[in-house]
Amino acid sequence: MPVQVKPMIAEAFIRLSKQKNIDKITVKDLVEACGISRQTFYYHFQDILEVIEWSLDQAFSHLLEQSLAADDPEAVLRGFLETSEESAELLQKLLHSQKREQVERLLVRHRRHAAGGYRRHRLSRLLAQYLRQASACGCPTKSTLKEGG
Repeated sequence: MPVQVKPMIAEAFIRLSKQKNIDKITVKDLVEACGISRQTFYYHFQDILEVIEWSLDQAFSHLLEQSLAADDPEAVLRGFLETSEESAELLQKLLHSQKREQVERLLVRHRRHAAGGYRRHRLSRLLAQYLRQASACGCPTKSTLKEGG
């Protein structure tokens, strides 16, 4: 089974962040922790900030998938709070690092993207539910109006 290098590098970053200041983590630290070459690191990431960005992308994608699979807003909120609690230490370290400004921009961008995805998904589910109900009661829908007109 091939090794997934990006997740391995991201996990190494998280492990190292528990041991030392985020601003002190170097590419050399990551390649040594992963047992890969610098060339392999740079094949996958431009720099450490890109590792952080990729990690946030993955975390928010996972959170969005969980939100979309949830049946009610309470479950969505519970998932968000659990993820926030699990990530609190790392987020605090990131926000107290020299990369704070970039991390804040990434967090805002991901929050907007996740909120928009959640709203679009819920809207499409509501529309599908409405169309099923309208069709069941014989009410006109856009498709039945086109067929008749």
